[in-house]
Amino acid sequence: MAEPVKVPMYGSLWISDAPKETLLSVWQTIIDSAQIEIREHEQVLGIHRNGNNTFHVETQNSAYECQKVVLAIGKRGSPRRLELKGSELPKVMYGLTDAAQYKHSKVLVVGGGDSAAEAVIGLANQEGNEVSFSYRKTDFTRMKDRNREALTRAVKEGRVRFFPASELLEVAQKEVLLRCDGEGTKRLPNDFVFALLGGTSPNAFLEGIGVTMVTKEVSVPALGGAPTR
Repeated sequence: MAEPVKVPMYGSLWISDAPKETLLSVWQTIIDSAQIEIREHEQVLGIHRNGNNTFHVETQNSAYECQKVVLAIGKRGSPRRLELKGSELPKVMYGLTDAAQYKHSKVLVVGGGDSAAEAVIGLANQEGNEVSFSYRKTDFTRMKDRNREALTRAVKEGRVRFFPASELLEVAQKEVLLRCDGEGTKRLPNDFVFALLGGTSPNAFLEGIGVTMVTKEVSVPALGGAPTR
């Protein structure tokens, strides 16, 4: 966000390259000032159009009648989940809301994108944490330069233990099992696992509520002047 944007019911917003914690604080201020009611942990199960141009929205907890529905679910849909022994344990999570909630803990982060990098850095900055990072590849190719530099620095400083070319095999109550390329398997003491693996496409949900999925060809001018597809 290099330029300010106008936020309805708030005004001009400019956060530049702020960290996540600053951005969350700004959003909370907007929510409070606009008195927006947010109902967390309430999954939408279905959306149906009524005969009077309104919508009936069914959730796991309730149902709503409304005039408009805004789908702001992102293109990732639901988090991609681990499929291995122990993945059902409550210590396994698929998102990090507030790194400050985790202190004096042994933590493993699995992933390779910006979300994983930011989680690793945030957790490593908390008092008493022992943070390990498992990544299938050998280097950080899928993240922004800023995150790559901060993560590389944290590894060099010894605040993060990096396991390149590794795979999580099993999660237990007090440990995890990793397979490391060229080193066999390793058991690490562990209190929490954060699996930040991207998401699965929400196509099935969208089609289920009546959104038509189409494929379009877009003409792109070639360097020689003739359009290509």
